[in-house]
Amino acid sequence: MNRQNTGRNLLLVAGTIIAAFSILLTGCDDKVEITQKYTTMEPVYLSPQELTVSFEVMPPVEVTNTGKIYLYNNLIMVGSSGLYQFDYSDPNDIKFLSMISISREEPML
Repeated sequence: MNRQNTGRNLLLVAGTIIAAFSILLTGCDDKVEITQKYTTMEPVYLSPQELTVSFEVMPPVEVTNTGKIYLYNNLIMVGSSGLYQFDYSDPNDIKFLSMISISREEPML
């Protein structure tokens, strides 16, 4: 009787292993394709002469259509039709420093 139980246990273990391998090897037949879209920007290269001509520092003008606003150290930079710079070292007395006119169609900041 002991031999029969050992044979049955061995057969049961072997059957379980074969069933497990058959399930693992067949796996899933689903083929998932993922499509991802990326937006890239291409750099624009300018010669030093073209860069110098492409912008100029201008006197104060009214800020219209403000874009993003950045704080850096004691500077406030506001993107618009150009780059407006303000001195923020004294928050009670913010001073206009310059407006850099940049000949671009895209927003600066």
